[in-house]
Amino acid sequence: MKGLSLFFLTLLIWNMQSFGADFKISLSESPQSLDPHRSRSSSGSFLLQQLYRNFYVYNDQKGFVPELGEACKKETLKWTCTLKPNLQWSNGLPLTADDFVLSYRRILTLPSPRANLLFGIKNAQAVFDQKKDPAELGVKALDNRTFEIHWTKNLPDNEMVLMSPLFVPLPQGNYQKGVFSGPYQLSDQNNQRLLLSSNYLYFKKNNRPAVEFQVFEENLAVKAFEKKQLDFLRRIPTAQIPTNKSKEGFY
Repeated sequence: MKGLSLFFLTLLIWNMQSFGADFKISLSESPQSLDPHRSRSSSGSFLLQQLYRNFYVYNDQKGFVPELGEACKKETLKWTCTLKPNLQWSNGLPLTADDFVLSYRRILTLPSPRANLLFGIKNAQAVFDQKKDPAELGVKALDNRTFEIHWTKNLPDNEMVLMSPLFVPLPQGNYQKGVFSGPYQLSDQNNQRLLLSSNYLYFKKNNRPAVEFQVFEENLAVKAFEKKQLDFLRRIPTAQIPTNKSKEGFY
């Protein structure tokens, strides 16, 4: 019994230890999955955005800005979208237009919790309802860098599909095997912490500092921030805004 108690004490201490990252940030809950197509929480989406990237990112001043993508030629209900050249996954394999096509099919056939947001694509709802084969979805690869999307309507949400972290491409056959397209990759994790390190095969190829995500309930996260155990809080409880908004660093 003594050896067993020592084991659990060692495990508890290990779970509480920091990975020693350059930058520490909080998550309000532990992600249920690192598979973006299965994600349900906004907190998880923030983490997933660091690991995976889509065709666009959103910029407050510029709107939709190409990320993995180069440009989309829009002809009414047909978009022809071209990826940047020489994109790679974090394992060195090429990231191609087929990855987008097969990922959209996967989202509808899982089905993903937000699969309905793809229903603007031709035959998407029929694929979701299992009335049509996934190959009949209105998305096809023309070559390694180019894919076509056929929409049923011109909707403001169409571009959101190409920006959302919920609809990012995933590598074929490696959906939960630690292969990433974003600026970071997952290096280590335990029950309460996840360590992200720079993905050197990310197309922008900049060396980013290691980031540690720590899981804290929001009130506890504020206390951890005040004790300098965290470097940044994404949000604080609404009730604490009046007493904190005059402090330096509050935005």
